[in-house]
Amino acid sequence: MPDKALVVDANILVRAVLGKRVREVIERYAEDVAFFVPEVALEEAAEHLPELIRKRGGDPEKALTFLRPGGEHRRSDR
Repeated sequence: MPDKALVVDANILVRAVLGKRVREVIERYAEDVAFFVPEVALEEAAEHLPELIRKRGGDPEKALTFLRPGGEHRRSDR
């Protein structure tokens, strides 16, 4: 287990799904930092993401896969 740990709240989860920078930071440090996500943070992010995604013209279901265990967690270069 890494020596460093961070607890990720709902706001960070939403930014990781909607944006690029937060997701890149998480990916960059994933091997060196243990990220902990409380269930309540997942629930809150899942509650607000669909509306935010629809406002941006995106697919809420696709965006929510990032929050599901076993969902897509890394960008695809395809």
